[in-house]
Amino acid sequence: MKQGFSISVLARPVLAAATAAIGMLTPATLAAQAPNQLYAQLSEQLTIDAKCKVLNPDQRLAMELFADEIRALVTPADQTTVGGWLEGVKTNLASVPCNDPRLVGPIKAIQDAATIHQEVWASRIIAIWNLRNSTNWASMSQISGLKGPVASKVMATLAARNPEAAKQLKARADAEAGRALSILCPTVSIARANCPALAAPLNPGEAEFATVWLQRVEKYAAQLPGARLDGKPVLPVGVGDWNQLYATVPLDQALAMAPFEMACEASNKVVRADGPLPRNSVEIAPATIFNASDGFEIGRGEITEYGRVLKLGGAWIERLGMQSMGLVRCRSQP
Repeated sequence: MKQGFSISVLARPVLAAATAAIGMLTPATLAAQAPNQLYAQLSEQLTIDAKCKVLNPDQRLAMELFADEIRALVTPADQTTVGGWLEGVKTNLASVPCNDPRLVGPIKAIQDAATIHQEVWASRIIAIWNLRNSTNWASMSQISGLKGPVASKVMATLAARNPEAAKQLKARADAEAGRALSILCPTVSIARANCPALAAPLNPGEAEFATVWLQRVEKYAAQLPGARLDGKPVLPVGVGDWNQLYATVPLDQALAMAPFEMACEASNKVVRADGPLPRNSVEIAPATIFNASDGFEIGRGEITEYGRVLKLGGAWIERLGMQSMGLVRCRSQP
């Protein structure tokens, strides 16, 4: 392994194959590089971030988990060599301020690379989510099964920017997830009798890798926003208390409940008024509608007054085949 690594970091978003031709499950890698070189670059990126804090927690975790995955492919001797070289990097960085012009390029490259790693983990979450939704045997990976919607937003952004990259990531993540969950099915699934046959025999160490692969995907999924494993409702970002929201209910139910509040559950659609509440039948307040199950926005509407209660109208309601729904204020929750 060469000692002369520069402070430049991984910058090109090349997505390599996730599975070998023989069908053995292998970690997705970036670029056609030797694992030790890639591991050194990832270690360098994380070292710069530890000093300059250029990544958010999501990006940092995405890179740390990927570095863990690559480390398994690096020999102990090369890990020792990288560790020694990294001490020199830390020594050099100690005298370089984070706003030094020499770090501008590397920091931008670190952030770009972190985005790629986020997309890799998001594609894996979606692949697992799709398997859970389309089979009865892929019952493992409960957290990833809940985080598909937020991961889909990440991949939609990539698809808009680079459709071919998104297509490649999907294909590779689908292959990884199918192989890993098929391997784990006989020992983990609640529907073991329906486990699919493996497309290729197990290779040495592949079952262990499948277990760790799933653990890493679940760890990344766990910190994403969205639905909770315990089934409790999720407060939308920017809303300080449930009492600032209203649940949508049939209009006659709202009239019957006025002026009482209700406990909003994950099954509810909840509404935030985006302006002063109307005080008469003429005034209108714009509104945003959320799924209480994950806190994500699902539409916009208009709030008006109807007798003693508020009602919601607008395009979102009309798509449901209704003219309006009543609104009942959510009760504050501990």
